[in-house]
Parts: sequence; structure tokens; C-alpha cells
Amino acid sequence: MVLKVSIYEKVKVKLSMVGEKILKEKYGEKRYKKIIENKKDEEGYFEYPIISLMEDFGQHLHGLILPFGNVMFIEND
Repeated sequence: MVLKVSIYEKVKVKLSMVGEKILKEKYGEKRYKKIIENKKDEEGYFEYPIISLMEDFGQHLHGLILPFGNVMFIEND
């Protein structure tokens, strides 16, 4: 199966403690709470454009400790 997805599509990911730390260091604690914490759904998932996900976490996607869970939901309109 081939799935064509724009890098501007939004995905839902659940940030790990590592992912939260990365974003807190990048944006600062106050801005992190404003843009991330307040936008989590009831299951803890955060909606993120794929391109932003790649920008924020691309250099951290190696090894066994990932900045977000290994499940990603893609909302394709």
C-alpha cells in the first residue's frame, strides 16, 4: 500500500519525556506550556504538522529512545 501524504499534513503523536525535554529546551518552559501542554487531547496526543515534527525532532530520531511514541495518526483530508 502506498500512502501519499503532504509534509504539511498534521499528525498526532504522543510525546515521550525525551520529546518534552527537547521542546522545553527549544521553546522555553512558558512557551512550551502554551503551545504544547494546552493542545494535548484527552489521550495525551498532540497534533503537529509533519514538517514541524521533522524540524524539531529530526536530529533526535536515532537509537532506541525516541522523542515521541512509535504510533502516529495521520489525518488526511
